[in-house]
Amino acid sequence: MMGRRSDFSILTGSEFLILTHLQMGCDGCVGGRAQSLPAYCLVGLYDAFKQEISPARRQLQRDLD
Repeated sequence: MMGRRSDFSILTGSEFLILTHLQMGCDGCVGGRAQSLPAYCLVGLYDAFKQEISPARRQLQRDLD
């Protein structure tokens, strides 16, 4: 099993798969839409994911899609 490096991050570029990629261990997103709606896409969805608020994070992902 490979260990995680503290000096290396994995980011997704697909807003449609932010939640899925976070669940798979991705560190964040650099998608185009996320740049225009950072508070919603990056902060809201990421915070809901980290706080394990499943209904909120699923709804945020659906709204983003």
